[in-house]
Amino acid sequence: LVRATDTQYPFPIVPTQPVSAVEVFDPSSLSFTSGGSDPGGARVFAAATRNRDGVIITGGIPAAGTPRHDLSNALDTTTICGGRPVSCSAGPAMNSKRAGHIAFRIDPDGVFLWGGSVESAPVNGVPGYQLELVRDGGGFELLNVAAMSATRNLFFAGSAQYVAFRVLIAGGLARAPDGTFSVAQIDVGGNTSSPVYVYDATYDVAGGIAVG
Repeated sequence: LVRATDTQYPFPIVPTQPVSAVEVFDPSSLSFTSGGSDPGGARVFAAATRNRDGVIITGGIPAAGTPRHDLSNALDTTTICGGRPVSCSAGPAMNSKRAGHIAFRIDPDGVFLWGGSVESAPVNGVPGYQLELVRDGGGFELLNVAAMSATRNLFFAGSAQYVAFRVLIAGGLARAPDGTFSVAQIDVGGNTSSPVYVYDATYDVAGGIAVG
C-alpha cells in the first residue's frame, strides 16, 4: 500500500505495507504457491515481464528510506525468477534507475523498459531517459530511439503489445526536469488529450516512436 500527495507532486510516496514475497499462480489448479522472496527486497512500482529464464522484475522504489520528489531512491536492480520450483536470484543492473515504468518483451531482441527513469545524464552518449534493452543472458543497454524525448518518459502509463514488434503506451504522468509531474497531454487539432505512443522495433536500427 502507498500514500501519495497530489498530481504535480505525487512524491514522496511512503510505502506502508510493502512485501518482498514472490508468488506463482497456476491457472490449471487456480492456486498460488510461494516462490520465496525477492533478493532485491520489498519494492513498489516495479515492472515485470517474461524473459528466457522465466520472469524479470525491474526497478521500483524500496521499502526503506525517505523518497524524494526526484525519486532519487529509485532502484536500478533486477531480479530473475524461474525454474520448477520457482527460485529467484539477482539479475543484471539497469543503466537508469526506474520506477513506475513498463516492461515488455519483443522476440528475438529481448526485454525492453520504457519510462520511469529519474536520470537524463548521457551514458555513452545516450540520454538516460531512453528505452533500455536486456538481451537474453546479457546486460542492459540504452537505446537511442528515434523520436524519444524526456516528455515521453511516462510514469504509470498503460501498455499493450498489439503485434509482435509494436507496443502501445497510453496515458501516464510526464516528468519535468525539476522533478515535478503533470498529467501527460498532447495538442491534437487545438484540443488537448491524453497521449498514445507506439514503439515500433522495425522503424530503424534502434526503433522509433510515433504519437497519436
